[in-house]
Amino acid sequence: MIITNCISKIIVKIACWFLPNIKGITIYPFIFIYPSTFRINQALVNHKRKHLEQYKRYWIVGFLPLYIYYHIKYGYVKNPLEVEARLKSI
Repeated sequence: MIITNCISKIIVKIACWFLPNIKGITIYPFIFIYPSTFRINQALVNHKRKHLEQYKRYWIVGFLPLYIYYHIKYGYVKNPLEVEARLKSI
């Protein structure tokens, strides 16, 4: 479910403290997008849907620790979960 309301604004703005300039964040089972105009960006939506698949693959409790570990080890751009999601957004 894609959410673009005021809750999205708060969640995405908080996430921007850690990952500047992002337009969305996935917290299973929701995709939060802000500003709402990015809702029609199919590449962004596909990217976020891939993260939902990853949540299912690694379980809800496994995805976030793995994502954070990869983020620390490889950085955002080379994070294997981000690389996989970027390939989906093409």
